[in-house]
Amino acid sequence: LLTPADVVFVYLLCREAIDGDAVASERDLQAALLTCLYLAYSYMGHEISYPLKPFLAEEDKERFWARCLGLIQRLSGPMLRINADPHFFTQVFQELKSEGDAAAPPARDSAERGWTISLDR
Repeated sequence: LLTPADVVFVYLLCREAIDGDAVASERDLQAALLTCLYLAYSYMGHEISYPLKPFLAEEDKERFWARCLGLIQRLSGPMLRINADPHFFTQVFQELKSEGDAAAPPARDSAERGWTISLDR
């Protein structure tokens, strides 16, 4: 179950972790997104720990942990602030809403749509 606060938290992570110009492949995009989801579940979730396997997009766990630690080093301040500062939460929420407002109308052919990721395992 994802709450609106969870979605805003995932957006906070993804906007920093995923650079569309630097994403070399669908696999890289999937790995970055799954890393953000793992951190969000670990930070905001109700469980003590989550199994790692569903969040791995590659065999090399070291790359996964390097991405996790890099995001934590860069975003630990904002990750704490989003839960403590209602103004900051509202600011990030408004940015997320504006992303949706700025989205282009659906493309007609699959080449124009961009990336599509299947998270099914």
